[in-house]
Amino acid sequence: MGKKDKNAKPVHNSDPVVQFPEISAKSDLECRVLLENQIILVDDIFSAAECKSFVKFIDSLPLELTPPKKRGEAERHNHRFSITSPDFAKNLHTTIAPHLPPFIPAKTGKGSGIPRKAHSLNSNIRVYKYTPDQYFGPHYDDDCRDSITGAKSEWTLLIYLTGVQDGVEGGETLFYQNEKDITRDVIKAPLVRGTALLHRHGRECMLHEGSTVVRGVKYVLRSDVMFV
Repeated sequence: MGKKDKNAKPVHNSDPVVQFPEISAKSDLECRVLLENQIILVDDIFSAAECKSFVKFIDSLPLELTPPKKRGEAERHNHRFSITSPDFAKNLHTTIAPHLPPFIPAKTGKGSGIPRKAHSLNSNIRVYKYTPDQYFGPHYDDDCRDSITGAKSEWTLLIYLTGVQDGVEGGETLFYQNEKDITRDVIKAPLVRGTALLHRHGRECMLHEGSTVVRGVKYVLRSDVMFV
């Protein structure tokens, strides 16, 4: 329990040409705090039509099943694909940035502790597909550096492309405030289509997991919030 996510690296040595679906600017979206300076949600960052387009897009990709875990890795069962796309990362950042609060720097990092805006999103874009009985066991997300921009990550960004509206049961992201007894003080981030979930990672990451999908198919878009 409490393994690192060491599967965050790209799974393809050479990136094929991929055309991501279009996304549009949004207005008047609410940023909700689940845990101060740790977990936030932004609803409706993708419209229902955009989510549908991304689901179709993901199903057109050569997804790979996660390999058996190695020592020190978290238990994980899902299909995935990863590609480096600075252009899409820029478009996604432009879409979500107006709805995000200033971020307090990590305690272990340099700086004055004054909240600041994110610089960008990670150019390494990942997509995940979870079918019934698939899950991502308890783990911590590592930070990383964008090989294109040089920026360093401090927060994970997940965008749910399907959710309870699509008949998906299970698959919620669970955060454990009491790592010695994970049955207590659990924060459950609901699986809602079109919602962005952001949580702090690296040395200040909370133990968390993607719970088992019971019914339906869970689709997720993943990047990271980057700072300089």
